[in-house]
Amino acid sequence: MCLQAQTALPVINANGVVEGASFTQAVAAGGIASIFGSNLGPSAAAATTVPLPTVINGVTVTLNGAACPLFYVSPSQINFQVLWEVLPLNSATLVVSTAAGKSNSYTVVLSAAAPGVFTVATLYQGAVLISNTGIFAASAGSIPGANARPVMAGEYISIFCSGLGAVSNQPADG
Repeated sequence: MCLQAQTALPVINANGVVEGASFTQAVAAGGIASIFGSNLGPSAAAATTVPLPTVINGVTVTLNGAACPLFYVSPSQINFQVLWEVLPLNSATLVVSTAAGKSNSYTVVLSAAAPGVFTVATLYQGAVLISNTGIFAASAGSIPGANARPVMAGEYISIFCSGLGAVSNQPADG
């Protein structure tokens, strides 16, 4: 893959940093967040390893100067993990860096928790699966092209969400 040279500075939109599942303004440590703007990266690319990389396509995102793990980078959107280290803070300074230079500094207001449930496509159906299956916990046929059925008594579900706040066994970033 050949990357085109990026010459314009990255720009973060006003109100352009949001919680990654619900796109609300609340952002919490350990959660997934999204940045919206322009010239945020040279092309679309996603992380292919775990732990997540802190650089994709030459793009980095920092909070208070520390590099954040990245899920996805494109010219208009970046998805990243909010560092656990910002947990006790009320705000942090975010900067996007590319080959062209650094973005405007953006003050991210932090919440103790900012829960958001990921949804399926544009249906606003919560991404809730019957555990250990690829079956959505929803009415049969309610999600076009997907296998779905109601949950039966005694089954477990997996809810795909972000921004739940502090945990007792805090994992490493990424």
